[in-house]
Amino acid sequence: MKKWCVLLALVLVLGAALPVSGASAEESAYEQTLFDRSKLIEIDIRMSEEAWNAMIKNASSEEYNACDLTVNGELYENVAIRPKGNSSLSSVTSRGSERYSWRIKFDKYEKKRTCDGLDILILNNGFKDPGQLREALAYDMYDFLDADASLYNFAVVSVNGKYFGTYLALEGVDKSFAKRNYGKDYGELYKPDITNKKDQNIINNNPGAEDKDGEDGSFGGSAGSRGEAAADGENNAPAAPVQEGQTQEGNDSANPAGEPGKQPDSNADDNGGNTDRQAPTDEKAATEGENPDGQEGDGGSFGGSAGRQAPADSGNTDRQDGDGRSFGGSSGARSDAELAMALNYVGDDLETYQDIWDATKFKSEDEDHARVVEALKHVCQGDRIADYLDVDNVLKYFAIQTFIYNHDGLTGNVTHNYYLYEENGKLNLIPWDMNEAFTVSGNGSDYVNFPIDTPFTVSDLSERSFFMALLADEECLAKYHEYLRRLSEEYALGSGLEATLEQIRGRIDTLVETDPTAFSSYEEYVSAANSLKTAIQLRAQSVLGQLSGEIPSTRDGQTAEPEKLLDTSGADFSGLTGGAGMGIEFQRPGR
Repeated sequence: MKKWCVLLALVLVLGAALPVSGASAEESAYEQTLFDRSKLIEIDIRMSEEAWNAMIKNASSEEYNACDLTVNGELYENVAIRPKGNSSLSSVTSRGSERYSWRIKFDKYEKKRTCDGLDILILNNGFKDPGQLREALAYDMYDFLDADASLYNFAVVSVNGKYFGTYLALEGVDKSFAKRNYGKDYGELYKPDITNKKDQNIINNNPGAEDKDGEDGSFGGSAGSRGEAAADGENNAPAAPVQEGQTQEGNDSANPAGEPGKQPDSNADDNGGNTDRQAPTDEKAATEGENPDGQEGDGGSFGGSAGRQAPADSGNTDRQDGDGRSFGGSSGARSDAELAMALNYVGDDLETYQDIWDATKFKSEDEDHARVVEALKHVCQGDRIADYLDVDNVLKYFAIQTFIYNHDGLTGNVTHNYYLYEENGKLNLIPWDMNEAFTVSGNGSDYVNFPIDTPFTVSDLSERSFFMALLADEECLAKYHEYLRRLSEEYALGSGLEATLEQIRGRIDTLVETDPTAFSSYEEYVSAANSLKTAIQLRAQSVLGQLSGEIPSTRDGQTAEPEKLLDTSGADFSGLTGGAGMGIEFQRPGR
């Protein structure tokens, strides 16, 4: 009897020591080996000169190429790497630089192979951010609130043993991310992007074609059998490649004023441009959609009720946001499909939401899609929200988006750069591509005083019924305000921001100073970092003023009482507004 008791006790002890999330210790090891921010990631990309030059020459096609990769001293052979980006990619090309952002896929050529459990690693080049801090601080805020988001760190990148530059490293949102956050039995993941569906065929000179992309799930797919979407990112349907030189800067669709903007990413065949080892032909390169080329209507209506919705904005057409875009103005109603991409409920017909289903990361079916629509219906109508939404995480998501003023995401005119996660009928949101966070222009007031209770760059708030229904719920509104208070008091004005800046700059200042491919001078880097700190702390003061009622918290209120806004005239934002980051001539490191 005693023997059985001892055995039972041993089983219980061992069982208690096992992970409960469904992710094994090996699968989640990269959380410490790669994303322990007390130490940098060291990465060496090894390719022949011929293979490297071919990849750089054909960067706009975003085709995967094979390389050998050393990560923190460990060699990974035959790893897939490709340039990524949008306007940043075309701008890097036009400047004669080789400092592209990179997408590294460990399991593309060797299935199930990972880097300590990580399948996809992103290396962002810091384009348009001379301070190299905007996106890192945005992700740090998600970490501060313990919200679902990619892990981040900085990486020292070499090419064939020669220092190439300092990059922001991010955990890709894919299978490893899903396992880490939701366990091995994770749900469905979509990456809706309003820009790709309507613009990609034009770029590919193939209007009306059925584009499919199985890896990033950013665009494509027909309205027919949804079972064609391949499981875990495999898709056999080819896409027309973008020819070299076709990706150009155009007009930003979120910019009625015509500010130079971006084209969407290309969808490229994996098998091209690889002079070492060939990739399997059954996977297609991913799209990291950014801004489109074309205009976007502001004044549409939507089908379905927003429940107890906050009063709609009156449509102020003369106030500009921090990137030169107009708050108001209407150039035509949005279609139901466009409104669906902004997570509005537009009826029960699954076909209306087809652009979301086409953006699936994993294999999904009609029954999965029906759960998403049912959840959107209840959330947008303010009905049993907690049954259909991960309320706490979504409120954290929106609180941070509001604080960082990320007009290039779900709260902007162009609804993209986010992931929609669904599990057992509950929806969740995951951030992505926040390199345009903390956008400051002029005297900085547009960023600092951005209204927290109408945090959109569209004038018709019915186009954002998903979020406005949350604000109309007293309990949700209180939680949202509490997260904004914590970001302001505890992070920006407390120890969080100071500690993060000290840690990051203590590790990368010297590296940035000697970075051979940097887009900015070291002086611009320091100026931008200091200006960003000032902007964030002033933003926190304004948010706290809006929470207390001293500063109007809606766009209408701020228009009616502009004298109550936080005065930013004495602040120095020159490092963020002076066009820094475009004056350094590229010098190719010797190899």
